[in-house]
Amino acid sequence: MKKNLGKIIAGVAIVLGLIAVLMIFAKAIVPNSDYAKLLGDKAKDANIAGSAIAFGKKEEVLGKTVSTYMASAYILAFLLPLIGVALAVVALLGKGGKIVPIVAAVCFLVGGIIYFLPLQTITPNKDALIGVELADWREGLQKNFILGAGAIVGGLFSILAACASCATLFVKKAK
Repeated sequence: MKKNLGKIIAGVAIVLGLIAVLMIFAKAIVPNSDYAKLLGDKAKDANIAGSAIAFGKKEEVLGKTVSTYMASAYILAFLLPLIGVALAVVALLGKGGKIVPIVAAVCFLVGGIIYFLPLQTITPNKDALIGVELADWREGLQKNFILGAGAIVGGLFSILAACASCATLFVKKAK
C-alpha cells in the first residue's frame, strides 16, 4: 500500500485539477440575493460563465446585449491548472524528479487564487459603457454580484490539487 500511496495522491491531484479546469465553463458571477430579488425571474439571465469572462463573449444580459473583452488574467485560471495536471501526470510517471510536483503545485495554487477574481478581471466592451464610467460600472458589479459556484469550486479544487501535489513529496518511496 505504501508503495502506491504516492501514485494515489498524484492521481487525486490530477482528478482535482481536471475538475478545476472544467469549472471555467460553470457560472463564475451571479447576482447577490438582494439584486436577484429585484430582478425576479430574470435573475438567471444575469449569470456570467467563467469562459465568457476569460475568452470574451457577446451575450444577452437582462435584455441588453453586453459583450466583454477577453480577460487574459482570467485565462490563467484555466491554463495554470491544466499545466498543473500535465506536470502531475509527469510526476505520476516518475519523471522530472522533485521539482515537477513543486512546479505543478505552484501552477495549481496560482490558478486557484485567480479563480476567485472574476469580478476584478471582467472587462466590458465599449458598448456596455455608453453613458457610464468604467469605475462606476465596476462598482455596480461589485455591489450587485457575487462569486458563483464555478469560481468557488474551481478555486478550491485547484488549491486542493496543489496540496495533493505537494503531499507526494512527503511520501517515502518504497524500495
